Amino acid sequence: MCSFSGLFDFFIIAVYLEKWVCRRMGIRQATEAITPLLVQQIMKRGLNSNPQEVNEMVNSRKIKDLHPHVATLCQRFLDECSAAGYDVLITSTYRDNESQAELYAQGRTKPGRIVTNAQAGKSWHNWRVAFDIVPLRHGKPVWGTLGNGIDNNPKDDEIDDLELWHQVAAIAKSVGLEWAGDWKTFRELAHFQYTGGLTLADFASGKIFVV
Repeated sequence: MCSFSGLFDFFIIAVYLEKWVCRRMGIRQATEAITPLLVQQIMKRGLNSNPQEVNEMVNSRKIKDLHPHVATLCQRFLDECSAAGYDVLITSTYRDNESQAELYAQGRTKPGRIVTNAQAGKSWHNWRVAFDIVPLRHGKPVWGTLGNGIDNNPKDDEIDDLELWHQVAAIAKSVGLEWAGDWKTFRELAHFQYTGGLTLADFASGKIFVV
């Protein structure tokens, strides 16, 4: 019998054994890493839940579910990170409106902390132009943001989490992606996007960017 002893342990299992977890639980994609929703589903359903009994939401981690141009930029970003010696994990790409509504409810009408200000249809993820990541250090996700950022002191590389985020963000921006860590309000270090200069209202009205 599986012992549910810690929320973080569940996430790690879900990330590195995604296919196994999704097959057993009937979840189409693993839930984004910055929220405990996947863990809540594990605890609620159990590992032997029947897929036909679950109303699935789409919260993808697959690059192919992004807009083709954004998918190309995302893959280029991952390749450049790998070439520079950084391990990066994609935690979320496309979300449908139902999944976005569930995420928005967290910290408001459902337990947990608030992790998004975007309601359904008002997230860049809903339009397939954004993805979230987490950098890895020695195979472990780095969620922390403490540190003094990029410097010339290699002695703090193992503890300066902010420096790691800035380093991978610099690579993302070099391939043409926008980093939410530069935003003035509701900064998200994990969030990257390419909108082609369009707004959410533009996407909602049916506009598409030209590459």
